[in-house]
Amino acid sequence: MPGWVEVLRPDEIAKISYYLASLNQRHTDVPEVKVELGKELFVKTCSSCHGDGRLVNTETGVPDLSDNIWLHGGSIEEIQHTIREGLNNVMPAFGEQLTQNEILSIGAYITHARLQNNIRLASLDAEAVERGEYLAHAGDCVACHSAEGGEPFAGGLPFVTPFGTIYSTNITPHVTEGIGSYDYEDFRAALVDGKGRHGYLYPAMPFTSYQHVTEQDLRDMWEYMQSIAAVPRRNDANQMMFPSNIRLGLLAWDIAFADRTPMTYEVPVEIQGNVEDVEKWQRGKYWVAGLGHCSECHTPRNIAQALDNDRIFQGNLIDGWQAPNITADELYIDGWDLKSLTDFLHTGHSDKGSAFAGMADVIKNSLSLMTREDIESMSYYLLKGDTNNFISATAVQLQPKGFDEAAYSEEIYATYNQTCGACHGPDGRGRDPIAPTLLNNGIIMHSDPFNTIAVTIRGLQPTYLDKERNFMPMASFEDVLSDKKLAELITFVRLHLGAREVPVTEEDVRQVREMLEKAGYSGGLHVTPEMYDQRDGSINVN
Repeated sequence: MPGWVEVLRPDEIAKISYYLASLNQRHTDVPEVKVELGKELFVKTCSSCHGDGRLVNTETGVPDLSDNIWLHGGSIEEIQHTIREGLNNVMPAFGEQLTQNEILSIGAYITHARLQNNIRLASLDAEAVERGEYLAHAGDCVACHSAEGGEPFAGGLPFVTPFGTIYSTNITPHVTEGIGSYDYEDFRAALVDGKGRHGYLYPAMPFTSYQHVTEQDLRDMWEYMQSIAAVPRRNDANQMMFPSNIRLGLLAWDIAFADRTPMTYEVPVEIQGNVEDVEKWQRGKYWVAGLGHCSECHTPRNIAQALDNDRIFQGNLIDGWQAPNITADELYIDGWDLKSLTDFLHTGHSDKGSAFAGMADVIKNSLSLMTREDIESMSYYLLKGDTNNFISATAVQLQPKGFDEAAYSEEIYATYNQTCGACHGPDGRGRDPIAPTLLNNGIIMHSDPFNTIAVTIRGLQPTYLDKERNFMPMASFEDVLSDKKLAELITFVRLHLGAREVPVTEEDVRQVREMLEKAGYSGGLHVTPEMYDQRDGSINVN
């Protein structure tokens, strides 16, 4: 295969790589139009050998580009490298080095290995594999165990912690680089006990949540994980400081901090009168507490990075965003109901706004692939509450009224109209498909203004959750408005569109801005995804 670096521009090579990734249903954070343009370029430049990417010709060595087997690396970066540099995919002859018997022996060994793998795959329970795939989606395994633009389940995603950087591992059935040498007990020990073959696992692996998964569901997941393509990607070395780099010390962490209390599905006395459908509540709790592991992001952690379960769902900072407070009390006050929360979790869009950042990825890779019935049970559980998570007797739902005549006449409204109104509408009700509503928006109404401040400083790129409905990029206003003016604008918006009366101060904005700048998350008006990719990933913004 020739290299195309002298023929195609870098952006054209990128578009072709997005198209090739889409052939095996890979998720890429790019608009659908880039995939379509990539297909046009592929057909124009590559179809004489590859057709539309699904053509296979063993005589000329043309592989199937639509399957999940990538002989020369299947990450977006590796695909682009192959397109740029080409391949000399010719195996040298060994007729002069090996005897005929040795050649036959090697052929027999390779054939035996192939037949054994075929037998292994054929022995898998098809129904368990299908069920296991659903459960793996529910657990969002692919999100953590895939590098950005990397092959699914092949690992390499960095987790920056106060103690160093951890990289997710290859969990494909590759014998040397993945978990191909594991048996079910090894798999179960990693998921439930936090113990891998190489030692105890860091709590970035949510084993404290997966311990609540039923035995049958664990076995079905194991069946599925054995069915996926093996990827020969070597695991990245963790960069942890002493003594965090000593695996045995993680046993002490487990003993001291891991909550091993068995899950109870009895409705607490405090909310029994409010839970009309106990079975739905219990089902929702199973998904939320187990495979959904919602508390892992939305619950504060202590100095040892252990979950503070006494403050379950009260919010936490991750990658310069706030995984917001999703307690029953907060959800009730902010006006979420069963339909709006289910719409949001299942599609990323609702009448209370749209998902962005890490939550958008959770919806894309996990929640959108579950049934609406299961998502509704999760919403039901979250809205009703549980132990340490009750709706306060004094809680009052917010009722934002929108801009009234007095608001339109305020001086700050002119600033709103210049910076926000063009996309979100002069009344703040949104302009589909340009921008979501700000009126009654869950983030605008949230008790903590952190994400509202962060959005205006960082800007937002589209999430590409739905190719039919992708909002426009939002520019950063860091180089447009001073901290004081931004505080006044956010206070104005939160008051009229979110019914939050506590003002946002100049100091509030300054603190968030300086934190985001330190981590490289703020790049001024024209913030691009590349700026985030090129930032110093060793900085723990949280």
